[in-house]
Amino acid sequence: MGLVDLYRRHYPGWNVRHLHSFYRRDHGGRRSYTWVKLRLQEAGAVAKAKARGKHRRRRERAPLPGMLLHQDGSRHEWVPGKWWDLIVTMDDATGEHYSMFFCQEEGTECQWFFNFPHPRQLKFPQPVGNCCRRETLPGLP
Repeated sequence: MGLVDLYRRHYPGWNVRHLHSFYRRDHGGRRSYTWVKLRLQEAGAVAKAKARGKHRRRRERAPLPGMLLHQDGSRHEWVPGKWWDLIVTMDDATGEHYSMFFCQEEGTECQWFFNFPHPRQLKFPQPVGNCCRRETLPGLP
C-alpha cells in the first residue's frame, strides 16, 4: 500500500507530524518527514501551510545620518581564555561605526549613553533615536 493510500484509508485528517511517526514506527517507513509531507501535498491529501511572515523584514534606512543609531553586542573568546562582549554602535543611514568597545557582559552598564562619544565629537548634535535589544533595558518585558 502506498503512502497516500495509507493516509487516506487509515489516518485521514491527521497532521503530517503524527502520521510520520506512525508511518515510521508501525509501517516500517524509512522516508524523511519532509519527503512524506511533500508527497501528501502533491497528491492533495493535505493542504500546504500558509506562508509565514519573514523573520526579518527589510525596511528603509533612516534618511539622514544620526537619526537612528543601532547598538548590539556579540560574545566571543576574543583573547584565549577571556570571554568578552564587543559592543558596536553604528549609524543606520550610513553604516558608519561610532563606537566599539569590550565589556564583561552586555547590559545596561554597557549601553550607548554611558559609552557614547561626547556630542562635540560627532558630526551631528545628538542622536534622534537609539535602537537596542529590549531585553537589555531595565523595566521592559
